[in-house]
Amino acid sequence: MKMGPIPQTTAVPTLQSVLDNLTGDIALPGTRRRDLASAVRQFATLTGKPPAEIPVDLLVIRQTLDGMVPAQAGYRRSDGRTCAATLPPQLMHRACSRC
Repeated sequence: MKMGPIPQTTAVPTLQSVLDNLTGDIALPGTRRRDLASAVRQFATLTGKPPAEIPVDLLVIRQTLDGMVPAQAGYRRSDGRTCAATLPPQLMHRACSRC
């Protein structure tokens, strides 16, 4: 009997899962949670995709941020720095640890 490939059941974490985990992370102060969630939403806006469609791939996220000009999306320069500064690998690792 010929067997087909085994279907993958592991879901790829997305920025939506990062947002969901940030919302429930009571170890972070409320202001820090809000700032981190804002940075994730800013990144999604800059890419033109909803957070649920953006996989958590740190290399791609960094390359995307490095190649963007925030003014193209209507952001001030300081908004882009905030987004880049608050999307470190530590955030993604912490926020996706429960994905």
